[in-house]
Amino acid sequence: MVLGGSRMLGIVLSENFDAPYFSQSFQEFWRRWHMTLGGWFRDYLYIPLGGSRVGRAKWLRNVLFVWMFTGLWHGAAWNFLWWGVYFGVLLVLEKLVWGKWLQKRGGIVRRMYALPLLLVSFVMLTSIISTTMINYSNMQTRYRQQVR
Repeated sequence: MVLGGSRMLGIVLSENFDAPYFSQSFQEFWRRWHMTLGGWFRDYLYIPLGGSRVGRAKWLRNVLFVWMFTGLWHGAAWNFLWWGVYFGVLLVLEKLVWGKWLQKRGGIVRRMYALPLLLVSFVMLTSIISTTMINYSNMQTRYRQQVR
């Protein structure tokens, strides 16, 4: 709706999502999800660090650094950092460990592999946000009690 409404006003916006839940891997999911933000991380962090045109150790460092930064982009707390590391590790494992096995499987198997792990990440992110909100609420309650 936003894209259509903005075009009616003469404003052209970039497409940001491309049916990510139909993805068959984490790499594909992140190519389809938040495409403008992912492009920014790729262009301004991953590629300047050397991208994938470096040795395996530096590539691993690059991927984990970018994903840690992605976690911090979502919030300045350790929990968000670990959320980013979770995806960085999953992407590394997909690339180095089970990626070739998955390529040989059908689309349903690949979706069945990716979707539950994505749901776990959303539960992590939601619980992280909920914990932050609960902590903030508790802090407000303690402040009100001190003021009285």
